[in-house]
Amino acid sequence: MTRDPVLWLGIPMLVLLLAVGACRESSPEAEQAAYEATKPWLAMMDAGEYEQSWEAAAPWFRDNIGSVDQWLAKARETRKPLGELRSRELQMTTFKTNPMGAPDGEYTIVVYDSQWEKGDILETVSMQRQADASWLVVGYHVKQRR
Repeated sequence: MTRDPVLWLGIPMLVLLLAVGACRESSPEAEQAAYEATKPWLAMMDAGEYEQSWEAAAPWFRDNIGSVDQWLAKARETRKPLGELRSRELQMTTFKTNPMGAPDGEYTIVVYDSQWEKGDILETVSMQRQADASWLVVGYHVKQRR
């Protein structure tokens, strides 16, 4: 029996995904800004710069993971079997304000359809707007497409 490579990190993303229908606000500008902010973070991940991705993530992400060593182990364990990234395309973005189960604030969920050497993957990056208006990663989920 094979298991799909799944990486649940940071914010309890299931809560955010379930809350998609509960929050009906929309902000194209916020979605675009959050989407743009995922690019350098994902570039760090793609380059194997997991410690830098840890430092670039939101404090809440780091608090939920526990330690940089835990993050490094989980990121390597999940990314290595995928092989090389071939392409990544934006699939969707969803903006939310104050989703259930998360600290108050503005969030954007960014979903990518990614093709890797060893298969097709859905990557979900949850972003939270910070007090300085920047967007930082609070969650990352990888799931193999069937």
